[in-house]
Amino acid sequence: MITFPNIYELEIWGVYDRGVPNAERIVFKPRIQVNLGNYIVTIGFQPQPGTPATLIQNQLFWFGELLVTPPSWVFLYTGPGTPTITHENMTKEPVQSLYWGSKQTLFSNGSIVPVILRLNGIEVLNDPAKQFSNPAYKVLPPVFPPGR
Repeated sequence: MITFPNIYELEIWGVYDRGVPNAERIVFKPRIQVNLGNYIVTIGFQPQPGTPATLIQNQLFWFGELLVTPPSWVFLYTGPGTPTITHENMTKEPVQSLYWGSKQTLFSNGSIVPVILRLNGIEVLNDPAKQFSNPAYKVLPPVFPPGR
């Protein structure tokens, strides 16, 4: 099992209105000033609360460059919408409302949970792509031997 260090600078408060279109959202609270561009949100399967989650493929949200400072909130709605800044009703603290853009809710199953990942590196294809026929590159043997 792969494990990662905990992320202390950004806390997931919960998923609210699970399974309700245009209301389902993940609520985050920054503990320190943080650029959300360094994080992505994905979903995982967690069979029991408090157990490790297995990531689910093809579900990813990147915040983009966005600096948040406590006391504030981040509401990530799973449906479509336009980012806005409002204030939380009880605390009157600023709320960054963001939208995943999913055509369906993501958390109607209580075993599906949000997962935050901190980005720590990047590799981007530099055009043109390398050609295996170029003798400057050592070509690996085929995965399956001929005649198989």
